[in-house]
Amino acid sequence: MKKLLLILLGLILGTLLGGYLGTVYFAKGEVILSMCTMGDIATKNSYLTKQQLLSLAEKTGQELTIKYPLVAKHLLLDEASIGKASEQSDCSQLLVSLSKGINGGK
Repeated sequence: MKKLLLILLGLILGTLLGGYLGTVYFAKGEVILSMCTMGDIATKNSYLTKQQLLSLAEKTGQELTIKYPLVAKHLLLDEASIGKASEQSDCSQLLVSLSKGINGGK
């Protein structure tokens, strides 16, 4: 249980910090790659189910919108990208869920 909480905390903080640093120092792609890698590790090692990961991504998007609106703006996917997102790709679905949270559930 403690391990799971540490992973969740690391995922949330990593996403927030990575998102912030991404707007300041790094390219958007590097932030997305980091988020997808953390998500992949969390699901492959059974720290989180895919549904838990997607729920966490959506809640992270909501939090980014409140605390870091500029970061949220940079990570928001447009409708065309959301429409092209692969159902089989955990990374794509993670980014769609993050955008959903940023967009207020839309």
